[in-house]
Amino acid sequence: MDNRVLLRQLLRTPPASRTLQTPAMRPQTRNLALLVPTFPHARYLSLPRVIQPSFWASMIPSFLRNRPSSGPAREANPATPYIILGLLVGSQAIQVLWLKRDRAHDMRRAEAKIGLLREVIGRVQNGEDVDVEKELGTGVESEEKEWEESEFFTGGGETG
Repeated sequence: MDNRVLLRQLLRTPPASRTLQTPAMRPQTRNLALLVPTFPHARYLSLPRVIQPSFWASMIPSFLRNRPSSGPAREANPATPYIILGLLVGSQAIQVLWLKRDRAHDMRRAEAKIGLLREVIGRVQNGEDVDVEKELGTGVESEEKEWEESEFFTGGGETG
């Protein structure tokens, strides 16, 4: 018999009996037993692990697998929706705290910039000779980026 036919028959056998045994142990596999002489040292010939259904079943997380109906049925925990809701509300509360902290930090930076501008404007109005470009950091790339990133001056901040 052709090896392809034997392999096809082997793959059609039930998963529980997917090992080849000698004819004395399992007489109904006479055709499959023809493969045994090619491996005289092996009493059992197993399929590669990748072909076995248990390999692919193990890839599915246990909570998503079909549960056997013979075992006791587990009911859903009635507290589950409250736990999920608590996690969502808690994570949003933490997010709000981070946003408040970032907003306060941005406001402090904006107030410092406004204070600097008021000081420079006051000195100019008093008639002092002030190098405005030096005071405001014009020409210094890092200070110019700091002015550009400020939400208050780019229209991103709220007006009060």
